[in-house]
Amino acid sequence: MPEPMARPSVGFTRASGFGPLPRLFEAAEGAPALRRLLAGEGLTPGTLSPRTVIPFSSLNEVFNQASRLSGDTLFPLHVAQAMKPEDYGPYVQSALAAPTLMEAIRRLRGFAELQTNAMTFELRRNGREAFWSLHYLAARGHKVDHHALHVLVPMVRFVTRYTGLTRKPTALLLASAAAPFHSALETALEVPVRADAGVFSLVFPADWLALPNPGGSKVVPTVADLLAYYRENALPRSTSDAVAAMLLPRVGEPEIDLDMIAERLAVGRRTLQQRLSAEGTSFRDIALRLRMERAKQLMAEDDSTIAQVALAVGYSDQAHFTRAFKTATNMTPREFRRLRRPSLLMAAE
Repeated sequence: MPEPMARPSVGFTRASGFGPLPRLFEAAEGAPALRRLLAGEGLTPGTLSPRTVIPFSSLNEVFNQASRLSGDTLFPLHVAQAMKPEDYGPYVQSALAAPTLMEAIRRLRGFAELQTNAMTFELRRNGREAFWSLHYLAARGHKVDHHALHVLVPMVRFVTRYTGLTRKPTALLLASAAAPFHSALETALEVPVRADAGVFSLVFPADWLALPNPGGSKVVPTVADLLAYYRENALPRSTSDAVAAMLLPRVGEPEIDLDMIAERLAVGRRTLQQRLSAEGTSFRDIALRLRMERAKQLMAEDDSTIAQVALAVGYSDQAHFTRAFKTATNMTPREFRRLRRPSLLMAAE
């Protein structure tokens, strides 16, 4: 079993973090523009299933580029205002059911590790004030203002859920010096915004932490529910896991660029190869395994011809695909399909 990475060189998160961004961007700029926006990070609209694991840098860059391409520096604010608790995933639903604000924030911090390893929450007291902060662990030096905005705005809403709309947090702190949405954020949230604070944080009276939950969540997942939900697509814990997460959306590409994957993981090509070798695998082995797994899934689930399956997993030559499949599974694609789907025994390929 591979050793867990002590600290990921690049953080990972889930596609649910986009929230309504794809829908809002498509409405404003059109479907072709959305496809181009996502393609810049190796993504497609079809790869945005909520549990899909993606590099945090890709999520962050899509937020940055969406603002630039739309010509609207407030675009992430619109996304944040349109997000619903369920958009973030079931871990937020668990927090919404907590008996007090302090317990709710504690649950968010603990369960957020199932959602992403690129950022974390921190809660601390300083005298009569509480500071609920957002820390980025692996952002590769990228600007994270736009992404932070779509987390900070719901944090404000989360607190006012307990306090009522008439009591607002003391301040919202922004890490950067000149966020373009500073004044608009103050107007939208009715909370004083302080830029150049060196940290993203929400400040409010510490005694609010004891406030009771006014209503609770209609859907309350158990810890077992949460673990089962996120276990299906677990966050990478090793270099080979990280490479697989990067390759999965690209299994249909004939040529998968090792250098591009290494760059996204913030390591050199040779370093990446050495780390994979230390884990008993290689870039080629991982790519082949993912392609064969996808091929088996397609042949078991639909009526695509063998040639169509080959193309779907990056092989332009059906014979080449058949040889690779037999080497990996000890049976031909036809034999596999007949074993899994007897009704297709006489299907013409």
